[in-house]
Amino acid sequence: MIARGDCSLFVGPPGSGKSWITMEFGVAGASQRPIFGIFQSRPLKVLIVDEENPVDGQHRRLRALVKAWGLEGPELLGRLYLAQPCQGFTFRDAEYVRSLHRLVEEIHPDLIVLDSMTAISTIRNENDAVEVRQFFHDCLYPLRSICGSTVLCIHHTSKAAYQYDEQVEEVGMARGSIDYIAASDSALILRPVQRGGSTLRLAPIKTRRGRIPDPIILEIVDGTEGGARPLARTPPKTNKTADTKSQRARQILLQFLEDSPGEPVPGEALREWTQMVDATLSPSDIRYALSTLGAEGRLQITKGGEDGRESLYLLKPKPPTASKG
Repeated sequence: MIARGDCSLFVGPPGSGKSWITMEFGVAGASQRPIFGIFQSRPLKVLIVDEENPVDGQHRRLRALVKAWGLEGPELLGRLYLAQPCQGFTFRDAEYVRSLHRLVEEIHPDLIVLDSMTAISTIRNENDAVEVRQFFHDCLYPLRSICGSTVLCIHHTSKAAYQYDEQVEEVGMARGSIDYIAASDSALILRPVQRGGSTLRLAPIKTRRGRIPDPIILEIVDGTEGGARPLARTPPKTNKTADTKSQRARQILLQFLEDSPGEPVPGEALREWTQMVDATLSPSDIRYALSTLGAEGRLQITKGGEDGRESLYLLKPKPPTASKG
């Protein structure tokens, strides 16, 4: 699901179990247990920097996992590190950043968990694609490069994905700019199978190494037997009609943007044009096509318009291909 050296994004609604699952990643890796009883990894050193949950909450979850798995506390010594939580760590503070870098240099973690992106990042406008990219390049990539760690950042979904009854495609669920996913090497989406239920669907939606694994259905178990319990591996659902429509929307969008070189196009104009060309396409078909193009790095997305909040889309030029000969 996440490869060594990835800068990965883990997206889900507030309170859905993201912190439980990342704690399970840490305990499983540190004790060389299969994650969810499925994914085996080599022994890992794990550092968790949690600015979302208080220290007693972290320790309660850790104790629950240790008890549920029949572990001995010493098994995790020297392998699982919990940075003192809720101490105001942020990449905006140079001294905090230096202390984090020193800690990483000292313990050489294989996995660094940052909880959450909102709490620790320098990003002030989550919809600003340039600012999002800059944070990845200036803060996360250098942290990863210290000793080749995997960096897993927890991020929240958009309000539309959990607060309202809107069907949001998984690639567009991350709050803020699509560049959160575009700048990541891999991404996981956690979403409830049913609103308000404890059954969750964990779906890898991006990887730069190999095939995207199938989603997993999980149940979060709180209390003394805490953790994430796998209920089923699920093959990805295929909907040929939806796939055909999203491909059609993609073709129309690309044609329109190619005919407007160097000119940012408002999202509303793109939607109107696409539906004028093919009236069978729904707004969700168009949103999904735009999201996938953004995740692939084909689009530069900025904000503009009269109120400065309208999305503007600009097609990035294709990189030159090497000629044969």
